Amino acid sequence: MTELQVPFHTGSHDLPVTPALDAFMRAAWADTPLPAGDRVPGHALTPARRARVAARFPGERLVIPAGALAVRSNDTDHRFRPHTGYAWLTGLTGEDQAGHVLVLEPDGDAHHEAVLYLRVRSPRTDGEF
Repeated sequence: MTELQVPFHTGSHDLPVTPALDAFMRAAWADTPLPAGDRVPGHALTPARRARVAARFPGERLVIPAGALAVRSNDTDHRFRPHTGYAWLTGLTGEDQAGHVLVLEPDGDAHHEAVLYLRVRSPRTDGEF
């Protein structure tokens, strides 16, 4: 088993996953395009918005998460909507933004450098898919 192939974890109520089923679920995934990132019409305003927020917190690192996917009752995936502050500062509003984080890093002056950390897509060769 390679480092990327993590065995499935099962609870006391789960049936064990056979090696054949494990291999089947990891194989033959079709290629999917990378999301383009849905931007709101006013996304050109986001640099000025980030500058306004940064001016209120000189010298402080600001961390603005997009949020996480929500699952209810162990089987109902809810549609993802990024946090309003994240969308306002980045202009990104797509469902593909789950797990992303915007960091405004102070640069020594009264300004901040914006760094967007993205959650890497699952390679579909491990149990994360």
